[in-house]
Amino acid sequence: MVASRLVQGWHEGGPARLRAVGAPSLRFLDNFALMTAELTLLLATLGILTSAFVNTGVPTKVGFILVDAAGVNVAVMALVAFAFGALLGMGLPPAPTYILTALVIAPHMVKFGLDPWPVHFFAFFLAVWGELTPPTSVVAAVTSKIAEASFMRTLVRAVQICSSLFVLMAAMFVRPQLVLEPGLAQIGAMLLVFMASVGVTFSLQARFSRSRASDWSQRLALMAVALVTLLHPSDTVALLGSIGIALFVAHWMLYRKRLAAAAALVSEPATSESPSGQ
Repeated sequence: MVASRLVQGWHEGGPARLRAVGAPSLRFLDNFALMTAELTLLLATLGILTSAFVNTGVPTKVGFILVDAAGVNVAVMALVAFAFGALLGMGLPPAPTYILTALVIAPHMVKFGLDPWPVHFFAFFLAVWGELTPPTSVVAAVTSKIAEASFMRTLVRAVQICSSLFVLMAAMFVRPQLVLEPGLAQIGAMLLVFMASVGVTFSLQARFSRSRASDWSQRLALMAVALVTLLHPSDTVALLGSIGIALFVAHWMLYRKRLAAAAALVSEPATSESPSGQ
């Protein structure tokens, strides 16, 4: 009797149950097929640019010309190498970008007197940055499509999040102890670079005041202190800059604590009315 009732109930509600179970699966397959097709077209379009770079050989020729022209100064050479790597990153994956950058840029920098280790680490970080290089950022394109967000807003946000890459690129030349001197010197350089990275990140993403003018002035001041900490060759000056960054971070924490306390006061319910007022 129980079995017959189960069979009867299935026959009465079976189609409805099938539709309820199958509808989400069908929607998933439909959305998956649509998203996959659009991403395939997007990556195919970016592949055209990749082929144009590889087949014409333009990046290699431009790299030799630019590096030869900028061989009078390490800073200028690093900027030219960054521009060259960004040019490659617009159309190539990280591995080919690193290989071409190392082949084109590294020999000139080593000939100029730089150690190969910092140069190749610079090329590696530059190749990683190539995945975010506008305007053909594959990371931002795929992420914005999946999230159904604005491509430019996603790209700007991704660059902000990955700002530490720029810090590491510069640190390879200013503080080569990071990769050349294992031990206490390496730890000290790492801490200075870490504080510089914290300063750059907070200046880009933190908010220090409700007033826009005050907020931007503090951000610019923090960015200046972070750049001095990163780029000044003196460890003493960099240490003083790190202390300044720590003070800015402490100020931000106090500001956020005051905001949280004010929000808690606003959200608290009003005091209960007296019995006579009821």
